[in-house]
Amino acid sequence: MRVYIFIAAIAAGATYLLTPLIRHLAIAVGAVGQIRRRDVHTVPTPRMGGVAMLLGFAVALCFAAAT
Repeated sequence: MRVYIFIAAIAAGATYLLTPLIRHLAIAVGAVGQIRRRDVHTVPTPRMGGVAMLLGFAVALCFAAAT
């Protein structure tokens, strides 16, 4: 049971650390949502957050395969 919690913590930590990097990459590439009249946001929002989650999951899979 402790191994599963460890792997989940690895996934959460990797995602937490990768999110700002992917955010800066999304802004540099131009993958931001433009503001429309019906939106709540007043600042353009980066749209590549799923990539950080995917990479965090991949890091957790690598750690799980190694244990």
